[in-house]
Amino acid sequence: MSINQSRRSVLLKTMAVTTAIVFSKALIASEPQTTSKPIEHKIVITAFKFEPVILKIKAGDSVTWLNKDIVPHTATASDESWDTGMIETNQSKSITFSKNSTFSYFCFYHPTMKAKLEIIVER
Repeated sequence: MSINQSRRSVLLKTMAVTTAIVFSKALIASEPQTTSKPIEHKIVITAFKFEPVILKIKAGDSVTWLNKDIVPHTATASDESWDTGMIETNQSKSITFSKNSTFSYFCFYHPTMKAKLEIIVER
C-alpha cells in the first residue's frame, strides 16, 4: 500500500465517522420532545365571577374551581358536555380535559356568570 493510498484510506474512514456522527445527531434532534406533565389550573369563584374569565390549558390538564363566594355555584359547559355539579362555599371540584376544544361555561344557578375555557395543543 502506497502512502497516498494510506492517506486516502484514513481520510475515507474519517469522513465515514464524521458522517455517522452528523446523521446520529440529526436523528436525535428529530425525535419527539418529551411531553410535559399535566398541570392543575385553579379558577376561583368570588363576587359572582369566575377568575380568570378566560383560561387556556393543554389537553390532559385539569381545572379546579374553588368557590370563595357566599352561595353555591357550578361550572357548566354551555353545550352541557361537562358540569362540576354544585360547589358549596369553600369547596372545590376538578375536571381533567383530554381533547382540544373551546368551551364557554356558566353557573347553572346564576346564568349571567360566564367564562371561557380553551384546551389547546395536545401533548
